[in-house]
Amino acid sequence: MEIRYILPDDDLSEIGGVYERSWKYAYKNIIPQDYLDRISGDGWIDGINKDGRKSIVAVENGMIIGTSCFCRSRWENYAGYGEIVSLYLLPEYMGKGYWREKIKRNAGEVPMNIQNFWKAVLEQDAGKIRTYFHEDAYVNWHCTNEHFSVEEYIRANCEYPGEWDGRVERVERAGDLAIAAVNVYTRDRSLSFHVVSFMKIKDGLVSALDEYWGDDGDAPQWRLEKKIGTKIKG
Repeated sequence: MEIRYILPDDDLSEIGGVYERSWKYAYKNIIPQDYLDRISGDGWIDGINKDGRKSIVAVENGMIIGTSCFCRSRWENYAGYGEIVSLYLLPEYMGKGYWREKIKRNAGEVPMNIQNFWKAVLEQDAGKIRTYFHEDAYVNWHCTNEHFSVEEYIRANCEYPGEWDGRVERVERAGDLAIAAVNVYTRDRSLSFHVVSFMKIKDGLVSALDEYWGDDGDAPQWRLEKKIGTKIKG
């Protein structure tokens, strides 16, 4: 069985059908039957991948047998956490441990919250930073040829002088690799850097982090004299 994100050519009515059949099976003799009889899978289509939610499907032998929807937590007390909104299987696949084992095995494929990770980094919050890493993870800062354990990285980050802020400008994902481009700057804007982070994700946590840092500044004089290129930002 394969668990993956919904693809553009997936039949949404087939996914809606999983919701419909699951409801009619699971809630029989719990919800009035006349209500269940009126349920149509088409009623779920508009809600798939809506309002910041993401959906994954379980596929076996080319057939969608299950679907799950997740998003950032909608509860203020759990800000920064993920929330599984729904989890459904066709009746004939229930009770066999499909979701339990497969989600556990594929947890690294469900995106880590890169925005919240960087929020913790910029706030120099050691406790929160630690929650994003495996204990045996490592961090490489290639531009200065430094290799850190998780605890060493946390010290280097949290004991760095100054008050910091920043913005995640871009995130790309390729399998278990998350790539982030981030603008990091002091709150008084006296210093500014860009960093590209390559995060290896395993079971939803960082197992390896490779970063490349660079100072922000003007183009060198020799290029300005050639009158080539234009500014990316005005």
